[in-house]
Amino acid sequence: MREFLLFASSILISSLLLAQEIPDTLEIEKEPGKIQQFVDRQQDLGIFGSIIYGTHPQPDGYGTNGRIETGILFNRYIFGAFYAGYDGDFSEKLIFPNTFTIEYEHAGLFLGYKLIQKSTYQLYGKLSFSKGFVQWTPSTGHPETFFRDDLSFTQPELQFEATALRFLRLMASLGYKISGPFSLPQLNPGDLEGFYISGGFKFGWFKKPQP
Repeated sequence: MREFLLFASSILISSLLLAQEIPDTLEIEKEPGKIQQFVDRQQDLGIFGSIIYGTHPQPDGYGTNGRIETGILFNRYIFGAFYAGYDGDFSEKLIFPNTFTIEYEHAGLFLGYKLIQKSTYQLYGKLSFSKGFVQWTPSTGHPETFFRDDLSFTQPELQFEATALRFLRLMASLGYKISGPFSLPQLNPGDLEGFYISGGFKFGWFKKPQP
């Protein structure tokens, strides 16, 4: 509940700041030179899907993580839902001589706010919340033997987008992954926390407001 209230407060504060930034319509009509500035500062409208791959923390360094998103753009905001998964190459002999490999999956919601708007690129501040599971899966031995627990992540990040085509944008992100508590042998929440980088593309229908 506390996280939800903090989230809602952030949305309200951002909305108030945005309202102060947008010029008055009459002022724009009197000074045509401000029209392009006004348009550049507006959020594209659209519906999109994204495919993203990145390098995320694991106990011995970094591993590949995939993510798919679907969302909406409206008045500088992006919001939507996503699914992410990790099928890494980090393994341990938890029950000798059987080898186990880390896997986790999580799904959740994200909200972003456009910090910079240009005709060829955009920069967003973005925050994701998700829940799922983490487990040790046997790569040798009996497949029905595994260790599993619930998992949650909070991920603040900066996301850069370059407009390639009207319906396609290239993406690059830098973020920090924060794990909720879980209990598994030879694996701690801190093993999955840290900075990550990712890249991908966003595709869909986009419409920029016209003056």
